[in-house]
Amino acid sequence: MPPNKNHFIAGLCSLPPDFPLHFWCRLLPQAELSLNLLRQSRINPALSSHAQLHGNFNYNRTPLAPPGCKVIVFNRPENRASWDPHGAKAWYIGPAMDHYRCYRTVDPLTKKERIAETVEFLPHNFEMPPTSSADLAIQAAQGLTAALRKPQPAAPFLEPLHRHNKALQELAKIFQAAATPPPAPRVPNETPPSPRVATPTPSPPRVSDAADTGNPQGAFAAIKFPTQPAPISTPQEVAIYAADTPLAAHHFASSVQDEDTGQILEYDQLLKHPKYKTAWNISAANEFGRLAQGIGGRLTGTDTIHFIQRQDLPRNKKATYGRFVCDLRPQKKETERTRLTVGGNLIDYPGVTRDTRCRHHHFQNPFERCALHPGRPLPQPGHQQFLPQHPNAQP
Repeated sequence: MPPNKNHFIAGLCSLPPDFPLHFWCRLLPQAELSLNLLRQSRINPALSSHAQLHGNFNYNRTPLAPPGCKVIVFNRPENRASWDPHGAKAWYIGPAMDHYRCYRTVDPLTKKERIAETVEFLPHNFEMPPTSSADLAIQAAQGLTAALRKPQPAAPFLEPLHRHNKALQELAKIFQAAATPPPAPRVPNETPPSPRVATPTPSPPRVSDAADTGNPQGAFAAIKFPTQPAPISTPQEVAIYAADTPLAAHHFASSVQDEDTGQILEYDQLLKHPKYKTAWNISAANEFGRLAQGIGGRLTGTDTIHFIQRQDLPRNKKATYGRFVCDLRPQKKETERTRLTVGGNLIDYPGVTRDTRCRHHHFQNPFERCALHPGRPLPQPGHQQFLPQHPNAQP
């Protein structure tokens, strides 16, 4: 709806004395916006006219300021020379509704509008409230609280240990209590009257009483000293702690952790490492033999892959890339596990990609037998040889 005359005149009366009045028409969008925020909707009186048409107004995304306020607009380094001023004088005429936390300003020299992101307001009839040291401390405490509640590691290494997380949570509670002042009571607290008869205060036990109980530890037997874990300093202790502690046991996908240095090793690094290259060479050979035609009498292959020359690639086929994924599985017979994965984004298979051999009734009978005979172990269908032996219409 158009701005009300009295509402617009009230905005003009708040302009600085040196504001150019020929810019009055540029103040109409903010006058219309502020009027619709103040007016009630005729459809729903509980909402404003702006909320009825456009939803709730987000003052954080599009902040408002007094119309016609003098501002200093920041000039970016790429838009100014080396010795030019870092700011230029302008007039604030309204918020930039299509930009996040930006303002519409008009240059008094060029008389053109400019959308500015960083401005400093210079009101003529009041002073901007400065930020006190207490406000800065509260902002810092709130930022530390948000960072300590959800610690994010900067690298894919071990996350903070359990005792470190506990210390960070305690710090977060302290900063939150310091940044959030307690609410004032609505009713003043009254001091309770003192009792007419004084309550006797029990005297603390004497050291000699505790020492005469026959306990060899003497008076210190009743004192519970807090136990703290021993500091972890060496990489070997870090690896042992990460493997034995449930809260710090982490699984690194497609990588292996060095027991001596704690470094995360990939496939190519494992093959070059003097300590691990023998075991992982055998693991990689087993994976090739399992997918191909086997390895002598040691391993039987599945004929899943066949090696060809690059010039023998069919015209209707596209080559993709492969990547070895390594992992340590102590519960398996072969602890060093190497698997060959291929990039699925380059595979264009025209046939049926789902498996047609497995149905729901294949797993129904084993589960029914477990229900009829409680106490027996639950069957776990293995898939180690399931997908490699899946018959396809074409390779």
